[in-house]
Amino acid sequence: MTTSEGHISMADIARLAEVKPAAVSNWRRRSPGFPDPANTVDGEQFAVDDVAAWLDGRKIPKNALKAGEPLDAEYGQRFRRNLDSAGIVVPRQPNAPETSASKPGDFLRGLWQELDGYRNYLEAPFYRDLVLGLLYLRVHDTFRWRELAVASSRGEPQRIREVLTQATDDHRSTLPDLVDPAQLESHAQATGLADIVHLLNQVQPPDAVSGTDTDAHRLFEFLLERLATTDRFHGEFHTPYSVVRTMVELVEPRTGERIHDPCCGTGSLLTGVVKFVREHGGSASELSVSGHALTESSRKLAAMNLSVHGADAELGPGAVHALHDAPEGDHDFDVIVSNPPFAMQDWFRGDPAGDPRWRYGTPPKDRANFAWLQHSIAALAPEGRAAMLMPEGASFRRGREREIRAAMVEAGAVEAVVALPGQLFKATGISVSVWVLKKPEDKSPETVFLLDATGMGRMVERTRRALADEEIERIADLYRKFRAGSATAESGLCRAVPIAEIREHEYLLSPRGYLSDAAAEVTPSNAATATRAHRNDLVRLSNLRTSADTEAEHQLNRISSRMGDDSEPWEQVTLGEVCDVLSGPGGAVGKKFEYSAGGTSVIKPKNIRDNRLITEDVDKVDPDTAERWSRYRLAAGDVLCVRTGTLGRQALVDAEHAGALLGTACFRLRPRGPITGRYLTYWLGTPPAQDWIAGNAPGTTVPSLNARMLRSMPVALPPLRTQEAIGEILGALDDKIAVYERIEQSTAELRDSLTALLGTGTFPLDE
Repeated sequence: MTTSEGHISMADIARLAEVKPAAVSNWRRRSPGFPDPANTVDGEQFAVDDVAAWLDGRKIPKNALKAGEPLDAEYGQRFRRNLDSAGIVVPRQPNAPETSASKPGDFLRGLWQELDGYRNYLEAPFYRDLVLGLLYLRVHDTFRWRELAVASSRGEPQRIREVLTQATDDHRSTLPDLVDPAQLESHAQATGLADIVHLLNQVQPPDAVSGTDTDAHRLFEFLLERLATTDRFHGEFHTPYSVVRTMVELVEPRTGERIHDPCCGTGSLLTGVVKFVREHGGSASELSVSGHALTESSRKLAAMNLSVHGADAELGPGAVHALHDAPEGDHDFDVIVSNPPFAMQDWFRGDPAGDPRWRYGTPPKDRANFAWLQHSIAALAPEGRAAMLMPEGASFRRGREREIRAAMVEAGAVEAVVALPGQLFKATGISVSVWVLKKPEDKSPETVFLLDATGMGRMVERTRRALADEEIERIADLYRKFRAGSATAESGLCRAVPIAEIREHEYLLSPRGYLSDAAAEVTPSNAATATRAHRNDLVRLSNLRTSADTEAEHQLNRISSRMGDDSEPWEQVTLGEVCDVLSGPGGAVGKKFEYSAGGTSVIKPKNIRDNRLITEDVDKVDPDTAERWSRYRLAAGDVLCVRTGTLGRQALVDAEHAGALLGTACFRLRPRGPITGRYLTYWLGTPPAQDWIAGNAPGTTVPSLNARMLRSMPVALPPLRTQEAIGEILGALDDKIAVYERIEQSTAELRDSLTALLGTGTFPLDE
């Protein structure tokens, strides 16, 4: 770029604004206020800041938007972004109008939507590592990032790959391999890589001095929440924000303490500790943060996560299985937080019986839950505390686990158990509890604090729940009062249960078994609490409704007014040409499924409704059964449809349900070739498809389809980009329907709460 003391040429303006030189000439001739040139040694030039100010407020036409730019993007934003890549920063004028791109929430959501469009070109694990690795470089390596941004703006994918190879070598201990020839060989993949760099170049790196959350912090968490849940790392699940916040609030880490996670996964809990300390006026630099990861992949994710958040964490040089061999130095921690894999098998090495960590009993070889609990207790300092996430079954299973649980309770190692609601995780609907542990003292314990939070939380997605901040604070406040010796009993919610009573119940630690049913008695107090909760829920749903309405309207605007006038013909194929068809287990095989209270979900026809999976009443099988029937495992992008009974129902498997099993009376359709799962879902709901199913299902009493017949089903196949657009448009309408259904449900519950209040003889009004 030709510059002379802050000036640029017309050709430079065109390049930085990403328009043709003729467009700049037109602006100069026809648009009032275009900056006057100055005569310099390099010829006619324009002041950079004057050009940037003139471009501010000049909206980019819709048909000229680049990937990642919002609908109301301006040329000034694009101009500054490209200047920044060249090492020149021009601040926006104070009175320049704000656009949605400068609003963090809208910006992050819009950026995610753009990034999500490239997932079809790359395999999920590599896509995850690539996007998060690029964001890490955006934050930590200004030199390499500038090289990437320049190569992206020039459309040089080969140069991008060269820079990524160099960056991977520079950050070998933290970055995964960002260059996989098999993933980046096609033109579409190479172009997508350049577009991803271009999108992430909009993210401003964090201020190392302030330590406060920035777009880079928020985007990394945002992407990790969505991308890490598509994979399981040896049973490790990414821990959702509300669960992290709850666990960290219970242990209240402080500046100067030693913090540890023996099975850190993606590092979300350790990152939560860092944020908590900062929010309470402490310094992350004065924390000693360490952890181990079961795989090298998750270790690098955790390293990137903590590094982006400014934490200097010791995660070791590679993967570590802390239960196999307790690493040297893993002791005297002030705080331990962990979400280890549930029901891990083959967790031991050799004979586990002689390990001094198993002070309360040798854990069963087929389930590691009480190995993780005892490992953490052994690693605590005398005044240390731990918050461990456990499956609900750890609170009530009998046999060896009951014996260990009894010994832990009698010794005073268990201070509290908080039962959380189900559906908190994207990848599993299993119910979980937080166990708060401590190093036993010489004196005998008197009580264990039990809290039942299973009735808390709100649905934030179709099948995922989250605890609200005020609910998390209430849980933490009740626990703090218990520790301080204050009275904390609340009917149906919590109380300090005497050890003698727990002994009588054979050491069950499920809070619900010790608490009276608060719903059995309606009082003005609990009716008012329920009313407030429903009103708050309606306010939140109202915001979701606005967002859903806006998105639906945006998607509908993509439909051409020339309805039916499609310039590209649709191909006619059979379902078997574009999908692998698998029938769910039936007959003797299906009967061998042994259902249990927890474990892996089994999707049946009852769980398929309105193009989506409904898992409120889902059957489950234990890990052994799930492993035996692994050929029926579902993956994101699969389509399920009913094969017997009430036909004509179908649903797309998303990341939340990946890993579940295909149940009886269903087909699994796995797309291969030029068809997307979302488009196929909606095609199966069309009148031609429904008529075909009805006409080809033999059986008078119970109609059914077979796989051979289904493979011959005709499918109209539009171009891939049209399929994607159809999926996005109809998906937005489905999302809108789901929000309105939840509004209807919450409104009915609010009405019922107020109606119940009438039975108390009171109905307070503000006249």
